[in-house]
Amino acid sequence: MNLKRIGKKIIVWCIGIIAFFIVATSIISYIYQDKIIQFVTDELSNQIQGKITIEKINLSFFRSFPNTTIQLHNVVALSTDSYNKSDFQTQNTDTAVTATIIGLAFNIFDFLQEDFIVQEIKLFDAHISMFFDKKGKHNMMFIKESDEESENNTFVDISKIIIKQTRIELHDASSQLHEHIFFSHAHISGALKSDGFKLQASARVVHENLQIHSYSYLPKTSLEIELNLQKQDNTLHINTLSVSNPDFKAALDGTIALPTNMLTLQFSSKITNLHDFSNKIDSDIAAYLQTYAVQSTVQFSGNITGALNSKNSPQLSTQYSLENGSFIYNNEKITFASKGTISSNSIANIHQYSLQKASVNCAYKKNKFNGIVSVLNFGNPELEIDGKLQGNTEIIHDFIDTEGYTRSGKTDADIHWKGKLSAWNSINNSFFTSTQSDISCNLESVSIESPSNSPYTFSNISGNIQANNHTITINNVTGKLQNSPFELSGTISNFLASFFIPHQRVQYNLTAFIESLNANPFVAHYDSLPDTPSTTEHYGIIHFSTNYGVYDIYKAQNLTCDIHFSENEYFIKNWKLRTMGGSGEGNTLVEYKPNNTIVCTGTANLTQVSGKELFKTFHDFEQTFLTKEQISGNITSGIQYKIIFDTAWNILYPFMDVIANVHVADGSINDFEPFVEIGKKLKVEEFKTVKFKELKNTIKIANDTLFIPNMDISSNAFEMVVGGKHSLSNNFAYYMIINMKSTLSNRFKKNNKIEDFGEIEQNPDGTMLVPLKIIGNADAFSIDFDFKTQIQQVKQSVERQRDDWREILQKTDTPEDKKEKEKPIQTDFQIHYD
Repeated sequence: MNLKRIGKKIIVWCIGIIAFFIVATSIISYIYQDKIIQFVTDELSNQIQGKITIEKINLSFFRSFPNTTIQLHNVVALSTDSYNKSDFQTQNTDTAVTATIIGLAFNIFDFLQEDFIVQEIKLFDAHISMFFDKKGKHNMMFIKESDEESENNTFVDISKIIIKQTRIELHDASSQLHEHIFFSHAHISGALKSDGFKLQASARVVHENLQIHSYSYLPKTSLEIELNLQKQDNTLHINTLSVSNPDFKAALDGTIALPTNMLTLQFSSKITNLHDFSNKIDSDIAAYLQTYAVQSTVQFSGNITGALNSKNSPQLSTQYSLENGSFIYNNEKITFASKGTISSNSIANIHQYSLQKASVNCAYKKNKFNGIVSVLNFGNPELEIDGKLQGNTEIIHDFIDTEGYTRSGKTDADIHWKGKLSAWNSINNSFFTSTQSDISCNLESVSIESPSNSPYTFSNISGNIQANNHTITINNVTGKLQNSPFELSGTISNFLASFFIPHQRVQYNLTAFIESLNANPFVAHYDSLPDTPSTTEHYGIIHFSTNYGVYDIYKAQNLTCDIHFSENEYFIKNWKLRTMGGSGEGNTLVEYKPNNTIVCTGTANLTQVSGKELFKTFHDFEQTFLTKEQISGNITSGIQYKIIFDTAWNILYPFMDVIANVHVADGSINDFEPFVEIGKKLKVEEFKTVKFKELKNTIKIANDTLFIPNMDISSNAFEMVVGGKHSLSNNFAYYMIINMKSTLSNRFKKNNKIEDFGEIEQNPDGTMLVPLKIIGNADAFSIDFDFKTQIQQVKQSVERQRDDWREILQKTDTPEDKKEKEKPIQTDFQIHYD
């Protein structure tokens, strides 16, 4: 007999044996069908409670060969009354289980020995809804409790459970957790024993949604699940639990102590690409991640410990890492990485989650941030950030509108910020009182290029700026403004708040120096800006100095002053300068009045100011009657003034009030037309150039008129007493008495016919008094001589000038009167009149 025939016989015998078992099993099952169904029905009635309906029960001989399967069709199990239904007001909790088929597979030969052992359960097309109320009680108390031991070993060993096309819902009222999972296929195998069980499971599921409070996670996510667990005595051992899909992996192991539900679990997870995973998490967070194209590899590993019951939830501690992270902002990529530890005393309470001192690294273009971040209370996060920012200032325009200004240069900053994240929702006064900030910024070679309509061009800025809560401290910042070196230091309070919040008071205390300052382009730029009302009030003091300054027609050297300012006032205190060949010092108060006028009051002391330079600076005071070419001498003067301007800074002359003590040394007046005319009439040359060693007087401007009291002018040829009035419209009346010395007197007599001047009055020493008056204006004036008839009149006019001047001086407020009438200044200073 060859091998081929032997093989055929073996195959035939095997098929015959199998066929015999199939036929025998089928016959036996058929014979005992009614008895089996009745037995199962009785056992279900004895061991299961609640309202359960089964449309029909039959046997299948081939679904689980060699076992026989009892099939329960269209099973419906209503929720038991073992839980508080009112905890689920918005959900239908009536039905706990529905199933198209539930199959119970057993060995027919065990049944013949009256040992009914369910070895396999199959669940097809089912829907299971589990509800746990706030006390931990649920709606599936189907197993009856009994103190009596069963005589049979019924339902004590389950070796396999197969689940197909089944949806499971879990609702927990205490944690506000809602879980929806669809099992397309699940295979569970193991053994059930009186003291425990062993189970291995694998499943392919679609995780439809996990909702905790209002947050949603893993919607419509396909998952592969592997489980290996064991119950021994009162401990559940989770040897392996792994969940994975192409986007992420997670694993868990540990123990659960029963019945206390004390957890000791370790877990790990990895998200390979956060951007692809973003549609698996809460929609609000996902929208944020997708908007900015956030990408990263995310890893977690940690442990869960503690009791899980209606009153408590376990503790969580997990280490995380974000690697190769990036997101897009303004079409530019920002990269990041982070590592840290997240912990919570209650895994179910988002308010107890915290992040402690996590490292954070970010990079944007050539800028880097390295720091530490802590977060308390994830439910209402409180952040604390400590770190260092290094880079350049060019990126500022990427984040804010710089209105045409461009920046370059290096900067680094040490940053500390602490406060609630919710504070950023509305930047108001409470933001600056409830948060803490401490920023120290170092500048190196920073430049700011201004647009064409702005003069604010800076270069080579270096130094340190600190921002501490409400105060900005500027520490020796140097640089160039329009190529002129400057230095700046001091403090500014409430400055940042004024950008975001109306009705703020910003206080300054600054010290500023600039080598050379041309203020004209800055004033022009300010005047070109729209007149937009501001609710911010600025006040404080600036200690200012410059080696050379220009404003309008004014030029000064070595200017120093303290500028005190408030909303409607500027007080330029203790100003000192070199100008027009001399020096000056004083105090000036500028007040913006409600009647659209600007009032300037103050005092000034000028020392050795060149008269020629004075006339040159002020363009001969807009007249040609007496020009810079015609005068010389050094002026020393003490001045008190009150000058009123309109809003365009035009002087309102009728309201000008000035009084000045004037001292002119080594002076001369050349080719002054009235003096030249006097010389012509007297036929002497000495009046063409009038030189004098010293001139002293007190003059006043009031009521649109310059009042000149009598003053003495002494030259080598004559002495003159002169006084008068000169309106600012250039109408004047001067009265003079010229005392010609003997030499000049003799020349006068020689060159003139005495009778042409009337009766001559000559002093015994040979001098002669010549009274005259000059009346008119710059275009037309007259000089009257009449020794006989005019001398007494001129003398009377001179005396009247003295009386008028006394009256003016009596009406002039004394410094004490001014102090009494002066309204209080809303700063820490006063005008003092010496």
